[in-house]
Amino acid sequence: MKKIGLVSMFLWVFLTILSGCGGGKSHNPSGGAVYDDFESYTLSDPWSPGNGWSQPGGGLVSWAILSDNGSNVLCHKGDTSNLIHTKFDGLNYTVSTRVKLDPNASMIGIVGRYNSTNHNHYLLTINGLKVIIRKFSGGYGYVVADSDYVHDWTTYQTLTLSMSGSTITGTVSDGTTETTVVYNDNGTTYGDVLGTGYAGIASYKALTDVQNNLFDNFRVTVTSP
Repeated sequence: MKKIGLVSMFLWVFLTILSGCGGGKSHNPSGGAVYDDFESYTLSDPWSPGNGWSQPGGGLVSWAILSDNGSNVLCHKGDTSNLIHTKFDGLNYTVSTRVKLDPNASMIGIVGRYNSTNHNHYLLTINGLKVIIRKFSGGYGYVVADSDYVHDWTTYQTLTLSMSGSTITGTVSDGTTETTVVYNDNGTTYGDVLGTGYAGIASYKALTDVQNNLFDNFRVTVTSP
């Protein structure tokens, strides 16, 4: 399995924190733990949402609320990388969001069981060629499951990361085709099975100085106690 150092990755990762259950329309019509469709925000670039979102040491200068086909979306811009997490803290839950990957970006994804102290987490990403689950543990990020998939750059993909005990399942779907990867964490090869942690999204460094990774309909649903 491949591994990458957290130190090198987090040189260009700025952590931002969502305090509460979503900064925009933070209800869930399906009864889940978190829902944010970004529709209640005013279009803004850079994004300064105020209530509910914050970033230690500064504003969210690499984020914007834009309109895409008539709907508000959260846009990650520029040549930096960001990981945003909610204050929802759980063990067995599903996190999903619609994403549109910019061809100039390296990858886009969602995060589960994120530990803000040691940065351990599970990460599901797409990069235009593969869907990948990574486990971050003990200072490294390990590719623990991956699969090829056919990416359509013109449409939104729905990413879903489900965590149930030691079984971590990631899915990417365009509404017609679906690709699934599964990681059964044995708790020994790459450290202990990760415990409770936050849910969130991630957008990673562009290959050029222009990128517009888009997110919409972020949702967290508790699957079991």
